[in-house]
Amino acid sequence: MLEFGDERYRGGYCHDLVERLRQRRLLKRIFDERVSHLPEACRERITSISKTENRELRRELESRVAASLQAAGVTLDSALKDTSNLVIVHSYSLKSARAQSRNDEGSIMVHTAPNPTPFEEESDLFKSINEKLNDPHFSVYAPIAYNSPGERREMMSRIKELILRCLEDS
Repeated sequence: MLEFGDERYRGGYCHDLVERLRQRRLLKRIFDERVSHLPEACRERITSISKTENRELRRELESRVAASLQAAGVTLDSALKDTSNLVIVHSYSLKSARAQSRNDEGSIMVHTAPNPTPFEEESDLFKSINEKLNDPHFSVYAPIAYNSPGERREMMSRIKELILRCLEDS
């Protein structure tokens, strides 16, 4: 990996990534929302955007988001000619703690009268866990830099509106 960080690769995608890692200039998550909170017209596409067969659609959206950010004056911190290569869109689902606690070995049984019950059914914590955590999420990562928490908050609210507009137009 350090080979790609060599000066002879300067200006290349791998060189930029290695330098970012060395300097701890990591990509930031600039948007994260439940798919159910996104515009209805794009939900189905967004849910499956991370699948291999949607590579072109994903790349198109990444380019559109990058262009929208740059047009709004948000600087993408990269020496690459095409900074949209560092914008990443991704959809994912979280399993609820209840679903994660299930395993092939069987439940932990709690002694209750008249019959033992599984821990997941007896625990107040597990009773309160919402199965809706399986709701897919959509995130965007980009090479954004900011100098203070206040600047970050201001930038994130602007960015959220820009990304939502990109999704509505898709």
